[in-house]
Amino acid sequence: MRVSYTFNDADLVRTRYLRVIANNDPQFVIKPDQIYEPIRQIFTTYQNSGYPFCLEDLLNATAIKMFERTIQLQQLRRRSSRLFATAGLYLALDIKHPDLAIREELGDFTSGFSHQFGVGLSALAMSQAFRVPWDQMNRIPVSGGRVLDYEAKIPKGGELKLEAKGVSRPEGRSNARKSICDKKQAQRQSSSSGIASMSSPQIAMVGVIIQSAPSGQRAAKPGSRGQGLIEIIDPDFGDSNMISSEERIHAGMYRHYAGAAMFAGLYDVAEELLERANALIKGKPRNPRGQHIRFNDRDILQVGERNLVGIQWRPSDQAELADDVWFYQAIDRDVIREIIVKDLFSRTWSYSYDQPAPGNREFVESILPDGSYFGIGTVRRPGLRTLNLRDMTTKSLQY
Repeated sequence: MRVSYTFNDADLVRTRYLRVIANNDPQFVIKPDQIYEPIRQIFTTYQNSGYPFCLEDLLNATAIKMFERTIQLQQLRRRSSRLFATAGLYLALDIKHPDLAIREELGDFTSGFSHQFGVGLSALAMSQAFRVPWDQMNRIPVSGGRVLDYEAKIPKGGELKLEAKGVSRPEGRSNARKSICDKKQAQRQSSSSGIASMSSPQIAMVGVIIQSAPSGQRAAKPGSRGQGLIEIIDPDFGDSNMISSEERIHAGMYRHYAGAAMFAGLYDVAEELLERANALIKGKPRNPRGQHIRFNDRDILQVGERNLVGIQWRPSDQAELADDVWFYQAIDRDVIREIIVKDLFSRTWSYSYDQPAPGNREFVESILPDGSYFGIGTVRRPGLRTLNLRDMTTKSLQY
């Protein structure tokens, strides 16, 4: 028995739309403060047409955020097969649906994917709305208590705290709102920095809930009940003094690129970046290592001006099945080299949705602003390492 992965370039890159919901309940409504202006612009801009996205970008972002959240040193040292989560994400989607739907017929297999896609799409939307560089939309480290998902410095001033949820049914939104409220309240109560001063930056605490549409529906139109939607709320707990430290923001960027490196099959790079993140969070000195890591200039996939390093693989453990799709997972070599060798983060920018170019029938691809790359196709790509499932048992997959 084997699972068949179909490939349709047009379905992966075409523009889809999520209905935008503004909750008018007084306890959830967006406050009038200036820092929430980007959210009000979302409501104004997309209330009729819907929020635009494409599946290829969503798959890319969701996989990176999954790895960023769960990556651990023990996992890296045993070369965990979580690298192949992209295949599960891809299979879980109802590709033919007009916007966003999860394959309900696959049962428990897809039970957690609606949340993962909700997290990925929430991070993309808030990066775009608040103009937050994509590599600075980072997970808040969990240290025993309940915390929100993401934090980021807003370039125009202030900070963003984000709780992202994904649900597959309308009734799930009520539970998601309650969870967001509980987390915000717990985080505010656990803050130990004292009463916020008048000079403290303003904080936008935003809850985003992504609801996928019923799988199998084919005629959803913008504004219809059968369409997937995005709901943005802001439970009001008053002023907050939960200001992020520069060390925590910096550590979050290390973790982000550690997840992106793991996604690209660069395990030694990912381990080094994760070690740097852990040292910063714990307040321990650590001299950067990894300068010995070298990239083979012949193993480069050129896409536009990007020089990418990474892997390509097929889902089946049987060799060269003619109908298997390829998955391409990579990262900009020059971005990673700057971090590993010079301990410098390249300047990046916020996510911005641009309508993708039509597919070429052989592959489709997505590059996010941090240089992370994901593609799906029917051909082997020159420059990427070909990785077989059994390679995951080898001791090392170094560059």
